[in-house]
Amino acid sequence: MLLKVVSYRAEWPRIFRDWKRRIDGAISMSNSALDHVGSTAVPDLEAKPIIDIQLRVPSIDEAKAKLTSDLEPLGFEFRPDTNHDRPPPWLGISEKEWRKLYFRTSLELDHPVHLHVRTIGSSNARYALLFRDYLRANGVARTAYGKFKLLLSEQTAETSAPGGTGSYQELKDPIFDLLYHAAELWAQQVNWRC
Repeated sequence: MLLKVVSYRAEWPRIFRDWKRRIDGAISMSNSALDHVGSTAVPDLEAKPIIDIQLRVPSIDEAKAKLTSDLEPLGFEFRPDTNHDRPPPWLGISEKEWRKLYFRTSLELDHPVHLHVRTIGSSNARYALLFRDYLRANGVARTAYGKFKLLLSEQTAETSAPGGTGSYQELKDPIFDLLYHAAELWAQQVNWRC
């Protein structure tokens, strides 16, 4: 059953910072960056109470072995079956641009984390940052998306996994596509860069 979508919680940025310190202290990789992404990174946006963190690394292939051993003591489990993000269907970008590694903590923790490891400069790393920044800047899109997520979670709770896969994710993907298109237009208007 889907973890309930809740109103924004002011504690989420602090929880991200705490996890960021722990992850920074545990990983043995240089030239990496940690970002708070996903809905918990957007003030006033409803979200499942799971902190999404993006770790940008120079090479996913080089990161895999190191990160698996570095993150295990923090309670992260490597999920090899989740190895890419879904690109918007109209983009003709290679699958390599959407590859990732995925780790997660137990949902039983007070503040569970999903860690998405992406290559620095890749399309999916940019997507996560652009999506976050667009929703931070656009109150209309943020409010509409939040209401949509609340309604969707109520309708699909029984047919979705706790973290948000299943019906919840499948029905949310077209909304991501609409928001991504609007975010790209916004990025051009404001000269946004990541």
